[in-house]
Amino acid sequence: MARRRKQLEKLRQYLCQRREALRRVLGENGQSFELPTSEGDVADAATVAGVQELHYQAMELEVQELALIEHALRKFQQETYGLCENCGRQISFARLEVLPYARYCVRCQRKLEECDQSEAWHPANWERVYEMERRYEEPEVDFSRLEAERR
Repeated sequence: MARRRKQLEKLRQYLCQRREALRRVLGENGQSFELPTSEGDVADAATVAGVQELHYQAMELEVQELALIEHALRKFQQETYGLCENCGRQISFARLEVLPYARYCVRCQRKLEECDQSEAWHPANWERVYEMERRYEEPEVDFSRLEAERR
């Protein structure tokens, strides 16, 4: 039991460090990213648009990771970190080591992925989409704190 607590504390420290790194990167990228003015031809404009799209996609992934980390750290505060949000069982430490903000155990994650894949071939059920969106809604990230910490 004490060993697992030490392991979880290491994960908490890692999550805190990663959160700060992401906040720093997102703060810098949000302020310093400037597109070059395109005075060239259509190919130059397409290149600029492609670079911008890649930048925004990378930022979106960082924002999603930050939200997952914030969620995991809240679970630490609630003393529910490491418990599957679906079945309530402990998530294996091996899984948490690889994905420290994992919300589900391997078994439940597989079930969710199988469900997603099997439903991909059926017509959309918008009522179900709305229910799933509500159920898995990620916490919002407060960027005002990021701005305050940066100053």
